[in-house]
Amino acid sequence: MLKELGIRNFAIIDTLDITFGPGLNVLTGETGAGKSILVDAIELVLGERASSDVVRTGAKESIIDVIFENENIKTQGFKGIATDIDKEIIIRRIINPSGKSRAYINESPVTLSTLSEIGKVLLDIHGQHEHQSLLSEERQLDLLDSFGNLKDETNKVEKLYLSMKSLRDELNNLESGERERAQKEDLLKFQKSEIEGARLKIGEDQELEQKRIILSNAERLSSLASEAYERLYSRDPSVLDNLSNVLNSLKEINLMNPVFTETIEGLEGSLLHIEDVARSLRGYRESIENDPKMLEEIEERLDQISRLKKKYGSTINEILELCQKVEIELKGIEGRSERIEEVKREIEVRRQELTSEAKMLSEKRSKISREIVKRISTELSQLGMGGLTFLIRLFQDPGMDTTDGYRATSKGVDRVEFLISNPGEDPRPLAKIASGGELSRVMLSLKTILAGVDDTPTLIFDEVDAGIGGKTADSVGRKLKLISKDRQVLCITHLPQIASIADSHFLVEKKIKDGRTIAKVRILDRKERIEEIARMLGGKTITGTSMKYAEEMVKAGFERQ
Repeated sequence: MLKELGIRNFAIIDTLDITFGPGLNVLTGETGAGKSILVDAIELVLGERASSDVVRTGAKESIIDVIFENENIKTQGFKGIATDIDKEIIIRRIINPSGKSRAYINESPVTLSTLSEIGKVLLDIHGQHEHQSLLSEERQLDLLDSFGNLKDETNKVEKLYLSMKSLRDELNNLESGERERAQKEDLLKFQKSEIEGARLKIGEDQELEQKRIILSNAERLSSLASEAYERLYSRDPSVLDNLSNVLNSLKEINLMNPVFTETIEGLEGSLLHIEDVARSLRGYRESIENDPKMLEEIEERLDQISRLKKKYGSTINEILELCQKVEIELKGIEGRSERIEEVKREIEVRRQELTSEAKMLSEKRSKISREIVKRISTELSQLGMGGLTFLIRLFQDPGMDTTDGYRATSKGVDRVEFLISNPGEDPRPLAKIASGGELSRVMLSLKTILAGVDDTPTLIFDEVDAGIGGKTADSVGRKLKLISKDRQVLCITHLPQIASIADSHFLVEKKIKDGRTIAKVRILDRKERIEEIARMLGGKTITGTSMKYAEEMVKAGFERQ
C-alpha cells in the first residue's frame, strides 16, 4: 500500500508530508484547495510526463517521494529494480524548471518507462486522469480471464503460440537467403576439396623444408665433407698421422720419465674419436645426392602448402581443423531441405492445436463476458447510472495464424473492448468516456466485481462523486468501503456520506503564507472530522443541526467498520 507521500516545491505546495493508512483514506476540502494536485504529484512520481510549470515559482526543482509498503510487492521482470525487496519500495522523482527529470527506486536510477511499469503494478488512479490500467485492451482481457479463472486455458494457448512462433522463426531462417546459402555451399565444397586433395600431414612442411635446404646445397655440403675427411684421414700428412706421431713421442718420453701417462691415455681416446668422425664424414659425403628433379618436386609441394596456409591457416594443423569445421557446416546445409519439411509439419500440428485451444478459450470468454455485463449493469444501477448500458465486445482480427482465419497472439485470437452507451447513443470504448465522474463510477463498478481477481494494492478514486447524492452517494460509499477491505483506497470526495465512513480522513486546505498561496494537508481527529463533515453538509456556515447530523454520520460510520 501507499504508506507515505512527500512533496517539495510542487505547484502551490512548498512542503508536504502525508502518512496514509490501510483501508479507506478520504481527502476532502473546499473546491480549489488543491486536492487534485496531490493526485497529479502521485501520477508524476509513478511515471507520467512532467512539464516545467509544475516546479513552484522560485524553486530550483520539485521533489516527490512515495513509499509503498506491501508484503506481496513483486518487482521481478522490471529492468533496474532489485528483486530482493521485502516490504518497501521508495520512489523519488526530481523535476527541474526545464521539465527534465530524474527518477530513482530505492536510490537506484531508473528510466521513466521502468517507473511507469512498476507504477501500474502498485497503484491505479480512476477519475479524470489517464493513469488507469483498466482502459488498456490488454488489461481488460487479462481481467476477463482472471474473473473466469481461465489461467490453465490461457497458459496452454500461450505455450502453443510461442512454440509455433519459434518454429516459424526457424523456418524463416531456413528459407531466407537461398542464393547466398547456395553460394556458401559451393565455397565450402571447394574448400573441402582443395584441402583434402592436398593430403596434408602434420609436420610435413618442416620435414620438406629441411630436405630442400640439403638438396639446394648438395655440392657445397659434399665438398665440405670431403675436405674435412681428407684433412683428418686421407691427406699426407693427415691430422690422424700427425697425432699418431705426437703419441709415439710422448710414449718414448714416458719410458724415461713417466709424466705423460694420463695425457697419453687421453690422446689415444682422441685418435679413436677422430677415426669415428672420419668414417662419419665419409658416409655423409656418400649419402648426399644432387637431385634437381627431387628438389623441384619439394619446392612445388612447399609452394602448395604455402598457398593453403595463406587461405586457411598459419599451420597445417589449423588447415586440417578448418577442414573439419567446413565438413560439419556442409552437413548442416545439406540437411536444410529435410529440416524445412520437418519444421513445416511441426508448424501444422501446432497450428491445429492452437486453433482448437483458442476456439475453446473464446467460447469460455464469451460466456464470462455476459456474466460480467450482467453484474456491472446491476452495480451501475445501484450507483445511479441505470441509464447507461455496459457492453463487452469480443472480436478477432483476420489473419492466417489459425485455420479459422484469425490472427493469433499469445493470448489467443480474441481482442476485447469494454463499451458504454448513454440512452440514444452508440456504444463507445470505455477509454473515450468524457465525464470523469461517470468514468470513475464505471471503474468503481468494475473494481467491485473484480475485487477478487485484480491485485493492484492501492486504488485512487478522483471525482467518483461528481453529480450524485442521496441514496446513490450511500451506495458509492458502501462500494468504496467494500473494496477497501482487501486493499488500500484513496478517495477525493465532496460527499459527507463517503467521508463519514473513512478509516483515515485528511483535510486539504489552501492558505496564504508570506504573500504566497500554499496547500496544506493534515489528518483529522474525531472532533475535526465532525466539523469538516458538518461543513460539507451545510457549506461555510456550520449550524448546530449540521454538527449534530455530522456527529451521527461519523458514529454510524464507525459502527459499520
